[in-house]
Amino acid sequence: MDPVEAEPPNSASLDSASSEAASSSSASAVRVGIEEARALLGYAGFSALLAEPEYQNFRRFRHVRTRMLLRRQYKITCLEKELQKLDRIDGERNPLWLLSQEADQSDEREKILQQLEIEVAAYGGGEQDH
Repeated sequence: MDPVEAEPPNSASLDSASSEAASSSSASAVRVGIEEARALLGYAGFSALLAEPEYQNFRRFRHVRTRMLLRRQYKITCLEKELQKLDRIDGERNPLWLLSQEADQSDEREKILQQLEIEVAAYGGGEQDH
């Protein structure tokens, strides 16, 4: 009888075996994390469970964030228009007021600029995660 020749293992089967071993060890690490989480009660246990990357699934609230950005844009635009109107009026009355912060005698302009500073900082250029 002819001896049966065993096929040499190919690299694909070796890779899948090593990846199965790696996923098995990570799965056991997750199980340890789950067991630790089960030992905790309430939000402590829930947050311990969610600390595992496999279980992290948080809402991004894209619709609400976009709506808030649009609202803030509207506020900034309104303040910008108020500032432009005030600059135009004060420029006609006394152009020197617009040359420097020191020369500016408008408390109203200062108030608008302070509000703009707050709104623009809160807007943040729309860099929120969408």
